[in-house]
Parts: sequence; C-alpha cells; structure tokens
Amino acid sequence: MKKILFSSLIIIIFCSCSKDLFNDPQVLYRAGVKRCISADATLPIADKAYFDYADAFKVKWSAGDKLNVNGMYIDESGMGGGVDARFEGTTYGISSISDPTKEIYWAVYPTTLAGDYVSEIPEEFQETLLTVSLPVVQTFNSDVRPLNGYNYMAAYASIEPGTQPHFYMKNLCTVLRITLTAATSASNTHASRLEFTSTTSKLSGDFDVDNTLDFTNDASAIGSLYVSLSDGTNSYIDIAGGAVVYVLLPAITSGNLTLKIYNTDEKCTTKKISSLTTVRNHVYNTSISGISFDEDHPALFSIDPLHKVTFSPGNLQWSYTNGGTTATSHAVAGGGTETGIFRFAEHQWNFVGDLTDGNVYGENGDPTAKCSNTKHNHSYKGWLDLFGFGTSGWNSGTYSYSPGSKSTNDVDYRPGLDYTNNLTGAYAYADWGINNEIYNPSTGVTDAPGTWRTPTNDEWVYLFTLRSTPSGARYAKAIVNGVKGLLLFPDDWDPDIYTINSVNIGAVDYTVNVITLSDFQLLEDNGMVFLPAAGNRVGTNVSYVLRNGSYWSSTSYDEKNAHGLYFGDDVKYGGLFVGPGLTHGRSHGRTVRLIRDDL
Repeated sequence: MKKILFSSLIIIIFCSCSKDLFNDPQVLYRAGVKRCISADATLPIADKAYFDYADAFKVKWSAGDKLNVNGMYIDESGMGGGVDARFEGTTYGISSISDPTKEIYWAVYPTTLAGDYVSEIPEEFQETLLTVSLPVVQTFNSDVRPLNGYNYMAAYASIEPGTQPHFYMKNLCTVLRITLTAATSASNTHASRLEFTSTTSKLSGDFDVDNTLDFTNDASAIGSLYVSLSDGTNSYIDIAGGAVVYVLLPAITSGNLTLKIYNTDEKCTTKKISSLTTVRNHVYNTSISGISFDEDHPALFSIDPLHKVTFSPGNLQWSYTNGGTTATSHAVAGGGTETGIFRFAEHQWNFVGDLTDGNVYGENGDPTAKCSNTKHNHSYKGWLDLFGFGTSGWNSGTYSYSPGSKSTNDVDYRPGLDYTNNLTGAYAYADWGINNEIYNPSTGVTDAPGTWRTPTNDEWVYLFTLRSTPSGARYAKAIVNGVKGLLLFPDDWDPDIYTINSVNIGAVDYTVNVITLSDFQLLEDNGMVFLPAAGNRVGTNVSYVLRNGSYWSSTSYDEKNAHGLYFGDDVKYGGLFVGPGLTHGRSHGRTVRLIRDDL
C-alpha cells in the first residue's frame, strides 16, 4: 500500500547543454540531451491537502514508488523517511513545441499519468499531455489510509536550457472531508454508500490537465460520483457517534452538490452542499449531522446478473421552447448548450400522442393547449416524445441528430454515418440521457448530463425474459388512469401489496388489469414502473396510439434498423417482442425511457 498522498518536488539538473542545440531542426520537438537529476521531497504544510491518521504532518515515500519525468521512470534511492526522502535518476530535456528555446519538464505520480509516454521517450512532447481519470465509483475504507491509488500529483516547468528548475508537486484534485453523524432516532446507523450529483460541475470521468496544472472542461466527464463505504471488515461504516469520510473531487466552482447517504436497509437521507467552490491541493471540511435515513431507495431492476438500475420517473420529452413562445437552451455533456429543453414526463402515464389521444399540454405558451407529435419539427412550440434513433442533439456526423428531426430516410439516423455504431462508447453522446441535462419533476432539479442513459438491447431482453425475482413477476399489461401500457415489476416486488393478473404474459389484452389513479399511487410507491402505449411516428404521421408501445434501445442492428422493445394489442402474435428478432426503422419516432446505473 503506498503511503504517499501529497508531496513537493525540487528537481536539480547537474548537466546542461547549449541553447543552440534546441534550435537545431534535427532535435526540434525531440528528446534533448540526457541529464542527471535528483529530487527532494519537501512540502510546505500550508499548501498540503494531506491526511494521515497517525501523523498529519509527515510525507513519506514508500519503497517501490516511482516518478515519471518526461517519459522516464525515476526510482527512489536513499530513503530517509519523513520529509527528506530522495529520488535520483536520469531523464531528458524536451524542447517546447510553443517555444523551442525552452525545455519542458513534467514530473508526475503515479507514473501512469504520463499516458502513452510511460516507458519511452516521446518523439514529440505534448504540453497538454496529462489526463486524470477520476472513477465514477470511489471506495473509502476507514481501516486504511484513504484514497490511495487516486492521489494524482504533477509538477510542470518551462525553463531556459541549463537553468535549474524548482517546482513543487501539487495534487491535481481536491479533497472533501465529510463528518457524518446519525440522528439519535435512527434505527440503522450503518452507512453503506454516498451518491453525489451536480447540475453545474463534473465530478468524475477523464479530465485533461493543462500546463498550469488545472483541469480543462472535458466532454467525457460526468456530474455523478458514488462512494462505497467500508470499515475494513464490513461494507459499511457506523456513523452513530460520527465518522469521517474522504472524497476526491476535481476543482469545482459553485458545485451545488446533492448528496444521498444510504444505510444497509437501502434507506437514505438527501442533503445539499450548496455553492461549494474548491481548488486543487486542499482539504475542505463539512459536517452533516442528524442523518435519519427516512427516505426510501428507488426501486431496483436487474439488467444482468450483476447490475441493477433505476428507471426515470417518466418518458423523455423535448420542446424547442420549453412549452413557451421563444427558443430556449440546455447544457450538454461536451460543454456549451443546445437548443430546446429535455424533461421527464410529470407522471408515468403521461404521453404526447396525436391530435386526438394524449395527455400532455402546454403549446405556444398556453397551458390548456394540447401537444401533438403530428406537429413534430425542429421549432415546435410544444412538447414531443417520439424520437428518431440517436437524436440527442449531438452532431456525430449523422444527417438527422436533432430531437426534432423528421426525415423519413432511415440511413439519416446512423451515428457517425455508420450503422454499426451503437449509442455507446465513442458515440455515447448520441444517447439522449448521456448528452443532455434533463429536468426531473420527481426531485424538482435538473439532472446533469450522464445521469441517465438508454438501455441496451441485451438489457431489455434480460429485464423481460431472463430476470429472476423472488415474486417471479417481471411485467404485465394494464390500463392505468385510462392509459394502456405495460407494468414493469421491481426486483423486490411484494405480490401481497396488490393483485396483478396475467403476469409475464404478453398475449393478453390491456383490460386484464384496470388500475385507478389512486391504486396506481400505491403501486408506484412500491417501485412499479409503467410504460404507456404511446404509438409510433413516421415523419408527422402518428399511428397506433394507445395500441402499441415502441421503446428505443441504444443498440444498432443494420443500415435501416435498430433494436428496441415492442408491446401491443395484437395478442395473436404474442403481444410483446424484445430481443434479436425485433427491430425498429431508424427514422421512426419511438418512445425513450431512460435508466440510471446503481451500485
């Protein structure tokens, strides 16, 4: 286990070369002359964000630790312990790309921060070389020194050749030190995990580091962070008398963090850490007391044998004007904004439909005016909920990427102009939930990009055909508050709560279960998900409303089709289709229901 968390570094160059060497075209942008260096680990206490239960004022290198300086390993030597540990080795001066009269030095710990240049001298040194990867899931173990393995440090210098560089190692992240204390009334004080979300700051993912050692805005970072808690023996920590947890964060401005604290009964407490502003290389202290664990955890649904998800509180909707009269915009994952507003339906049984059927209102600023997918276009002043494949608003090179796209040409809806691309990996931003912030009426806040995502085809298949639950129930057809659709049972469904007929049978009519609004509230309180039969759209032609439900997956199929979920009133054909044999035309407007990954 490495024992260093923070340090500073003075690099002393013992040999030099002339400036003329770096003006030579033969060595421009290439490795310079080999140099001898040594490094002293000294640290001004005022600058450090270091914590050690035994002694908070010592910095120690562990045997086996290595630095990486300009692509070369520097091994430890003459370990003195305390603050005077020492590194010695050799490296190369590298000419600066922006100013060839200067030498560039990066010193990083751990060595993997050097990216592709871990084991070889780069032919061309990049001055924005580093990428810091903050995990979406961190682990805090109160029995050992916290945050080992995520303690990213770097120093940067641009100097005249032959000049002795002096620079300090800085931790690239900030540390949030939280004291958690349970309420005296809490019956279970075993805290098992933390969930952080932010609508304004990115908390995890890949961050590029510039030559000031600051993070730059990186498209692959997201506004969510999960922390698993352990006391060294159990997968929880007891906060009855108060306990300290350390969390690693990027430098953030006005974080407006929302923190959910869960116990082992899957009960939680939601707290706000408002307008948190942090800088790298510092510890920030906050205390949360009176934790009562009085909120229920959202219902969980298995998507494979090892992973569970929660479902969004309603189907996805989009409006160019937020249901008003003028254009609006929303934040997207890659930075900046895109036109329009995404939100989840206010209720699970809400759907836009056509001119006749549907229960969503708010067109052109009139809250009494019914919305309709028959008016589907880029600048519709109402709400829409039948989208072409991959129409998140992110331009991946496809011809139709706006949520208002209504082209009927299926080949226009191929992320990256290649039908083999799914809404994942390099094309994940084509997924509505990963690319866009989405207003969540169940919490009253806007969820950051990356909070939600579209199920894959395999995940839909597992949910409906392979999932094993104690009750044995996976789905059932129903009419809820007058809306036809499909009930989806959570993993821990208790069949004694309410009698549901024709469970796991697709070839039945919706009328087998007619559920009033008040009865559905009981089901919803116990985790039931409802997918309305919202129909299908081709261009501006909407059909099969209140007959069929067609929901996208994130999985492509062929040039003109992609996978999804289908259920309908055609009972003689089985009434429900999901799996390799089911595809939707890419240009067809289908419904989107998003999921959020759980620990």
